[in-house]
Amino acid sequence: MKSMSQLQYHFGAKYRWYPSDTQKQVVKVNADVRRAFYNHLIANKRKLGWIIHTSYWNGDLKRKIIANYKHTLHESVVRKRISWLRDKYIDSLNFAKTNQSNNLAYKNHASGLQGQPQFHRKKDHPYEWKYQTSRITWKSKGKRKSNIYFTDNRHLVLPVLGRITLGTTRKMPDDTLIGTVTIYKDATDKFWVSLQLASDTPFKSYQPQTHSAIGIDLNICNSLMDNYGHQVSNPKFYTHGLPYLKFLQQRENRRRRYAKSHHINLTVDKGYQRARKRCAKYYGYIKNERRAFLDRISTRLIENHDLIVAENLKSSNILRNHKIAQKASDCGWREFLSMLQYKAKLYGKTVILVNPAYTTQICSHCGFICTRQNGCHLTLVDRKWTCPRCQTYHVRDQNAAINILRRGQKEILVKQRQNLIRLKRKRTPQEFDNHPNLTFEFHRAAE
Repeated sequence: MKSMSQLQYHFGAKYRWYPSDTQKQVVKVNADVRRAFYNHLIANKRKLGWIIHTSYWNGDLKRKIIANYKHTLHESVVRKRISWLRDKYIDSLNFAKTNQSNNLAYKNHASGLQGQPQFHRKKDHPYEWKYQTSRITWKSKGKRKSNIYFTDNRHLVLPVLGRITLGTTRKMPDDTLIGTVTIYKDATDKFWVSLQLASDTPFKSYQPQTHSAIGIDLNICNSLMDNYGHQVSNPKFYTHGLPYLKFLQQRENRRRRYAKSHHINLTVDKGYQRARKRCAKYYGYIKNERRAFLDRISTRLIENHDLIVAENLKSSNILRNHKIAQKASDCGWREFLSMLQYKAKLYGKTVILVNPAYTTQICSHCGFICTRQNGCHLTLVDRKWTCPRCQTYHVRDQNAAINILRRGQKEILVKQRQNLIRLKRKRTPQEFDNHPNLTFEFHRAAE
């Protein structure tokens, strides 16, 4: 049987499920185990890093101390020392997945993708539970069995949890394998299960080729504008829902203050819990509305175009400008780009993200660059402008979309030329000359 990495197509599916009281307790216990073991790994790795880089100990003593701390990172050692980690409700694969996520966090930190891994505090997300498990297989009486499988369209068997009842499900290929499974509860007390799926059969049929290319410019005034001048207006879900959201937050804060002044535990105060859930549900409503809107736009672009070129925007850099941070986060640019990328893989299309530098400052007609040195630098207020060199009238966002499309097409030509040169080096001249299509593509890319 093939492993998940050996299968050609990968997909993710999320379903809501409806647990019993015992299953709720299992999820809570495993979420606490995940947080405790993750914090244990961080604490010991920080001590280990300090010992490795200090010169207080030398020789054999230092090596013994390092070996001892590395030994404390193992799951078996931790479970022997802490009694409640041997509970019957604990999923043994939870430790392995937690260790894997911790190693990934340190790997991302070493490569500069994120900061130093921090402790997971319970008070940061007191009403959200989450843990992961994974599929394992074994042979029994000549048959291969698994610990995670579907019994029918509405029921899934998981380790420790047993059979769980799902909401609506989609039809999957018969050779689909289940990999990592994430079980979590959100702030509105809804339980979800997320499945990592893989198969040699496509999960979606490829869309027909349209032989069309489009460049899109993402901005705050409207969600996007393409190189043809078509724009999609920005619904501003968070901005429009902010007045009612403030009302819900104020009511939640009043009930929190009342419970604390009367020494009432917030977890058992029905008034506070009711206000908290209403606030969390409205947050989820805004999030789902934005996601559905972005989903419709991305699907429409994928269906109608073979090549889509967009800016590779980094949300962390944009959110540093506090004047536009709220409006930029309300647009959901990063989520939209992620949707385009994974849908392009599903439907056999191409999405290219290019460097956004100077896309709005370059004239798409003559190539003139507006800079502060020549006195015509464009600000966010300038939505329309005329090129000082060729006197071409530009709509700012459409001009940027044209420049973005050209950058993407240039990247494609460069990659094609590199691939053809690499292919020519591998083949002999006689073999290369016997392929007229390759020769034609090579000369066209070279031009």
